Amino acid sequence: MEDVYLGLKKKKEENKDKVGLFKHILETLIVKMKKESTEFDALYQEIYYGGSYFDGLALGGSDFDLNIIFKNPDIKIVNLGKNDPLTNFGHLQVLTPEKDLTKEQMKILENFDGRICISPEKIFSVLLTAVDRALFDEIQYKGKHYKISRSVFNPVVLVVKERDELVFEVDLVPAFRMNLDNFPEHSATKNNLLRFCEKFGIEIRTFLAIALRNVENIQGRFEIDFHDLEREILYKKECAKKVIRLMKHLRNKTGGQAKKIKSFLIKVVVMKRILIKPEEYWNNKNLDRCFIDCLSSLKDGLKQKSITDIFYPQLNLVERLDDTVIDNNVRWLEKLLEKYSRTGDVKAIFGIDKAYTEGITNPKLPATLKTKMDEVLENFCNFITPSVQTCEEVTENAEKLVRLLKQKSNYPAKRWKMIGGFDSKTFIATRVELVIYVNNNNNQAKGNVLNDWMDVLLLNSEAQEEDLKKTDCSLSFPFKEIPFKIFVAVEYDTNLKNQQKKIMNYILEGSNPIQRGIYLEAELCEARDDFINGQPEFTKDIIRLANYWNNSILWDKNTPERSVVFELLAIGTAKEELEKTAFPHHKKTFVKFLQKVQNLRSQTTVFEEYYTALDVPLNIRNQRPLVLDPVNPTNNICQDIGLEFYNMFSKCATT
Repeated sequence: MEDVYLGLKKKKEENKDKVGLFKHILETLIVKMKKESTEFDALYQEIYYGGSYFDGLALGGSDFDLNIIFKNPDIKIVNLGKNDPLTNFGHLQVLTPEKDLTKEQMKILENFDGRICISPEKIFSVLLTAVDRALFDEIQYKGKHYKISRSVFNPVVLVVKERDELVFEVDLVPAFRMNLDNFPEHSATKNNLLRFCEKFGIEIRTFLAIALRNVENIQGRFEIDFHDLEREILYKKECAKKVIRLMKHLRNKTGGQAKKIKSFLIKVVVMKRILIKPEEYWNNKNLDRCFIDCLSSLKDGLKQKSITDIFYPQLNLVERLDDTVIDNNVRWLEKLLEKYSRTGDVKAIFGIDKAYTEGITNPKLPATLKTKMDEVLENFCNFITPSVQTCEEVTENAEKLVRLLKQKSNYPAKRWKMIGGFDSKTFIATRVELVIYVNNNNNQAKGNVLNDWMDVLLLNSEAQEEDLKKTDCSLSFPFKEIPFKIFVAVEYDTNLKNQQKKIMNYILEGSNPIQRGIYLEAELCEARDDFINGQPEFTKDIIRLANYWNNSILWDKNTPERSVVFELLAIGTAKEELEKTAFPHHKKTFVKFLQKVQNLRSQTTVFEEYYTALDVPLNIRNQRPLVLDPVNPTNNICQDIGLEFYNMFSKCATT
């Protein structure tokens, strides 16, 4: 199965080449729209990147879905669910007194059912007018010329072509950003949402009210959409995302009435299984099982003519399909599942011979394809992987250190965690890193905590004052003759994912997010370590080789980011290799890593597990080199590294 997915992944990577053009067009267009339309300028708030591409579910198609978010006055959602089958639509009643509304806001209002509400038609007109005034027939990007036109149905569609061939389309749909306060005091939908989020440990922040056109009996209503909650459900469920893309690929490959099965219906089927299956079920090693189970769920739902929406259980999505389409798709799915039952080979569903994909699930080079150097490097990786005894000794000394701080410090540890590649066994046993969470909600006191720990160490260990090296959030020192680096952190959430989100929200709200990111590095370092732990074993081998190479170079200049730069560069190189082939070579990949080090000043390495490339601030996105922290899009690890570093390690990578 993994090889089928790798083919889809390659298509998606090829589609990424269009993203630069897309961003260039979008940024240019928005600036012109604000300039050409005073109404749009007054009402525009932000862009929301929705749709399959930005959800990581696209198959490599040629379109991007955006919501243009407008500023909203004081609003209550009313009549939600009153007009079946539009149970997920409601009016946006304006509560702000007319005297307090701007003239631009007054122009988008209309009376519905005796209430003053925002009109979806009028806000759509604001967007369309601004696009028409700002739209340019042609744009140049990287030496090429592209034609741009627009069409209108539900969204405003921008059509981008090169020499009359479609490059991509951009769907622009107006919307307003809502929160729980926008529901009326007594709301069944709100209560259902709260119960749902509490049950599954999901935090609801905002959602969208989307303006649609040409919907029968819409009567001035907006679609109330919980796309961010869907993203929460799929967050870090890469196996589930693979299943969705594989199901969509199977549908498209089959064609005919199978294409009547909408992508959203497939997504809902998979999300429903996420909510009832344990975390360990959604493991990449279990991809075949997950795919077959979700295919069976789709078949059963169609057969029973009941697949309900996640957030609107009274909304049956199958009712949108006619009986002939349902019956034909049930028979199609039954034949596929029967074929799997008979052969025991999930790839037979796609018409692929099992022998073709041997060795894919665990990407390991077959002996027939290995060079002598591949064998040497593989064995060497096993040799330098820390032994159980080494890990136990390191853990024992870390426990002694934490116990000392708990007994002697005024800021005792609440929780602590070994990081620095300990769980993934990618560390070279030359330094031990751990993060210690303290019972302290005042971030400004980090310096006090570190000073207190310094006093404890000076009085109760072999460390001397000149041995202690302090940053804003960390302390380096020898303990039991082992170099330690400890980070002091505040735990805002016991869930690692929520911790990262809360910290990033705080960082991005500030006027200087880079400086905030430096100060809060400790709060994010466990999430970064978790990212490394989740890499395939082949990638971990390349990290081990990079770490060993790095540690073999004696250089007396202190560069704290040195090991992180090379680890992330190694991960990026290994990921590129795994996306190209099911049989990655240790030798070839490590050589490519060294080539990247040689040309480090021009490198761009960005990971999109915790954010998308579009989340990276433009001033950082344009920096070179760019080796971006996988959990913090404002942190370019290379930002403060000097020319001497590049020259030194470029020479070492060349020799």
